[in-house]
Amino acid sequence: MITLCTVAALFLCGAAQAQPDNTPEQRAKRLTRQMDKTLKLNKTQKKKVAEINLTYFQKEEELKQRQDEGIGQGQYQQDLLHLVAERNWELKEALSASQYTTYMEYDNATKKMLQQEQRKQRREEKEE
Repeated sequence: MITLCTVAALFLCGAAQAQPDNTPEQRAKRLTRQMDKTLKLNKTQKKKVAEINLTYFQKEEELKQRQDEGIGQGQYQQDLLHLVAERNWELKEALSASQYTTYMEYDNATKKMLQQEQRKQRREEKEE
Protein backbone atom coordinates (compact mmCIF):
# COMPACT_ATOMS: atom_id res chain seq x y z
CA MET A 1 0.00 0.00 0.00
CA ILE A 2 1.28 3.43 -0.88
CA THR A 3 1.87 5.64 2.12
CA LEU A 4 0.60 9.18 2.33
CA CYS A 5 4.14 10.53 2.22
CA THR A 6 4.86 8.60 -0.96
CA VAL A 7 1.69 9.88 -2.59
CA ALA A 8 2.44 13.45 -1.56
CA ALA A 9 6.02 13.15 -2.78
CA LEU A 10 4.91 11.86 -6.19
CA PHE A 11 2.43 14.68 -6.68
CA LEU A 12 4.81 17.32 -5.34
CA CYS A 13 7.55 16.15 -7.69
CA GLY A 14 5.16 16.69 -10.55
CA ALA A 15 4.16 20.10 -9.23
CA ALA A 16 7.80 21.07 -8.85
CA GLN A 17 8.40 20.21 -12.50
CA ALA A 18 5.59 22.49 -13.60
CA GLN A 19 6.81 25.54 -15.45
CA PRO A 20 4.83 28.79 -15.58
CA ASP A 21 4.62 28.58 -19.37
CA ASN A 22 3.03 25.11 -19.40
CA THR A 23 -0.31 24.97 -21.11
CA PRO A 24 -3.42 23.67 -19.35
CA GLU A 25 -3.23 20.67 -21.66
CA GLN A 26 0.35 19.85 -20.60
CA ARG A 27 -0.46 20.28 -16.92
CA ALA A 28 -3.59 18.12 -17.20
CA LYS A 29 -1.67 15.40 -19.01
CA ARG A 30 1.13 15.39 -16.43
CA LEU A 31 -1.27 15.28 -13.47
CA THR A 32 -3.35 12.54 -15.09
CA ARG A 33 -0.21 10.42 -15.57
CA GLN A 34 0.72 10.91 -11.92
CA MET A 35 -2.78 10.09 -10.74
CA ASP A 36 -2.90 7.01 -12.99
CA LYS A 37 0.40 5.76 -11.60
CA THR A 38 -0.47 6.47 -7.97
CA LEU A 39 -4.17 5.61 -7.91
CA LYS A 40 -4.00 2.77 -10.46
CA LEU A 41 -6.84 4.06 -12.61
CA ASN A 42 -8.70 1.79 -15.00
CA LYS A 43 -9.15 2.91 -18.62
CA THR A 44 -12.56 4.47 -18.02
CA GLN A 45 -11.33 6.33 -14.93
CA LYS A 46 -8.20 7.53 -16.70
CA LYS A 47 -10.26 9.00 -19.54
CA LYS A 48 -12.68 10.71 -17.13
CA VAL A 49 -9.88 12.01 -14.86
CA ALA A 50 -8.06 13.38 -17.92
CA GLU A 51 -11.21 15.27 -18.94
CA ILE A 52 -11.71 16.59 -15.39
CA ASN A 53 -8.10 17.72 -15.11
CA LEU A 54 -8.14 19.42 -18.50
CA THR A 55 -11.36 21.26 -17.74
CA TYR A 56 -9.99 22.32 -14.34
CA PHE A 57 -6.72 23.68 -15.73
CA GLN A 58 -8.50 25.48 -18.57
CA LYS A 59 -10.88 27.15 -16.13
CA GLU A 60 -8.00 27.95 -13.79
CA GLU A 61 -6.17 29.62 -16.69
CA GLU A 62 -9.28 31.69 -17.50
CA LEU A 63 -9.53 32.67 -13.85
CA LYS A 64 -5.87 33.77 -13.79
CA GLN A 65 -6.50 35.90 -16.86
CA ARG A 66 -9.49 37.50 -15.17
CA GLN A 67 -7.30 38.24 -12.16
CA ASP A 68 -4.74 39.87 -14.45
CA GLU A 69 -7.57 41.96 -15.91
CA GLY A 70 -8.45 43.28 -12.49
CA ILE A 71 -10.94 41.12 -10.61
CA GLY A 72 -10.34 41.57 -6.92
CA GLN A 73 -8.35 39.13 -4.81
CA GLY A 74 -11.45 38.25 -2.81
CA GLN A 75 -13.42 37.36 -5.94
CA TYR A 76 -10.46 35.42 -7.30
CA GLN A 77 -10.17 33.38 -4.10
CA GLN A 78 -13.91 32.71 -4.04
CA ASP A 79 -13.94 31.61 -7.68
CA LEU A 80 -10.89 29.42 -7.16
CA LEU A 81 -12.44 27.71 -4.14
CA HIS A 82 -15.58 27.04 -6.18
CA LEU A 83 -13.49 25.63 -9.03
CA VAL A 84 -11.58 23.31 -6.70
CA ALA A 85 -14.79 22.12 -5.04
CA GLU A 86 -16.32 21.41 -8.45
CA ARG A 87 -13.25 19.43 -9.51
CA ASN A 88 -13.18 17.45 -6.27
CA TRP A 89 -16.86 16.57 -6.65
CA GLU A 90 -16.24 15.34 -10.19
CA LEU A 91 -13.22 13.31 -9.05
CA LYS A 92 -15.28 11.76 -6.28
CA GLU A 93 -17.73 10.58 -8.93
CA ALA A 94 -14.96 9.15 -11.14
CA LEU A 95 -12.82 7.42 -8.51
CA SER A 96 -13.51 4.56 -6.14
CA ALA A 97 -13.95 5.45 -2.48
CA SER A 98 -10.43 4.30 -1.59
CA GLN A 99 -8.88 6.12 -4.56
CA TYR A 100 -10.70 9.32 -3.64
CA THR A 101 -9.61 9.00 -0.02
CA THR A 102 -5.99 8.59 -1.12
CA TYR A 103 -6.33 11.59 -3.42
CA MET A 104 -7.84 13.77 -0.68
CA GLU A 105 -5.14 12.70 1.80
CA TYR A 106 -2.57 13.81 -0.73
CA ASP A 107 -4.43 17.06 -1.33
CA ASN A 108 -4.53 17.89 2.37
CA ALA A 109 -0.89 16.92 2.88
CA THR A 110 0.14 19.02 -0.10
CA LYS A 111 -1.76 22.04 1.21
CA LYS A 112 0.01 21.73 4.56
CA MET A 113 3.42 21.42 2.92
CA LEU A 114 2.78 24.43 0.69
CA GLN A 115 1.58 26.50 3.65
CA GLN A 116 4.72 25.57 5.59
CA GLU A 117 6.89 26.52 2.62
CA GLN A 118 5.09 29.87 2.27
CA ARG A 119 5.58 30.59 5.99
CA LYS A 120 9.26 29.71 5.68
CA GLN A 121 9.68 32.03 2.69
CA ARG A 122 7.94 34.89 4.52
CA ARG A 123 10.23 34.42 7.53
CA GLU A 124 13.28 34.45 5.29
CA GLU A 125 12.08 37.60 3.54
CA LYS A 126 11.58 39.34 6.89
CA GLU A 127 15.10 38.40 7.97
CA GLU A 128 16.63 39.95 4.83
